[in-house]
Amino acid sequence: MEKKSSDNFFNALFTSSNNLNMNAIQTQQHFIARRYAADHGDTNSQALLAFFYALGRKPVKKNTTEAVKWARRAAENGSEIAQALLGVYYMNGEGVPKNPRKSIEWMTKAAEQGNTVAEYYLGCFYEDGTGVEINLPLAYKWYLKAAQKNHLDAIQRIAHFHFLGLGNIPENRPESVRWYRRAAEGGHKIAQYFMGVFHRNEKDGEYDLDKSVEWLTMSAEQGYTKAQFELGSTYLFELRDCEKAMYWFRKAAKNDDAMSLYYLSRLYVNDEFFPHDYDTALYWCERLLPHRGELVKNGIADEPLLEIMETMRQDGFSASRARL
Repeated sequence: MEKKSSDNFFNALFTSSNNLNMNAIQTQQHFIARRYAADHGDTNSQALLAFFYALGRKPVKKNTTEAVKWARRAAENGSEIAQALLGVYYMNGEGVPKNPRKSIEWMTKAAEQGNTVAEYYLGCFYEDGTGVEINLPLAYKWYLKAAQKNHLDAIQRIAHFHFLGLGNIPENRPESVRWYRRAAEGGHKIAQYFMGVFHRNEKDGEYDLDKSVEWLTMSAEQGYTKAQFELGSTYLFELRDCEKAMYWFRKAAKNDDAMSLYYLSRLYVNDEFFPHDYDTALYWCERLLPHRGELVKNGIADEPLLEIMETMRQDGFSASRARL
């Protein structure tokens, strides 16, 4: 599991508590007052200082050592949000020696007090085997606790468990779709992508091309690469709108999506949609070259790509003249 040291994580953890108010410290005088209270054992002030130092919020600069110090004091006094923060620091080895066992201990304390973010990340730890042995039933337990409080990532994982039948959860596609829809309606981009694919599936989905495009667009507009490629493919092969297909393929190509790069290179060679533009085709071929292993995984031989590139170069075409 990736390190959870970004400001996005800290902000999510901070907002999971109803007891901390970021507006409580707006001036140096406010900070001094809170520091005095923290020094004299006020748990809420200790936790607040920990997050200010973790995030580098004015009037202080980011200081992991100070953040850990105050998080520890608040955590030992029972602050669930500080316990979760300290658990993250131990998992990542930031400000303290890396210690997954201590991370799990502190995260569990926070989750047992009902911290939604801690519940979700405990689910991740048990699913991925981060700091503990993989335990899918336990992962599901913690995901479900967070999902019941409308944590969208947790809802998406619950849907995934039902979709594949993981752990001791039986495969149940209708139940999976119910959870995916809930996460998608809440704005979760992966769940929106799933709903888009679900409405394209004629076998065990509910085929509705308009709904599929609607969900895929929501996901793609949030930057989800798989949705961008799927949307490009839908516009190209089903809706026959090459301009929109190119738009979404380009979006996905920015994230080095191999299949989007492949279709971009082919579209400029095949004059069914555009006049030939071999300079631009060569540009996309060269972008694709480092990712050709992905083509093979998708059942596309990479030898023709190399042959096309060599032919275009021999004919004097150059990626430097590409029209992008």
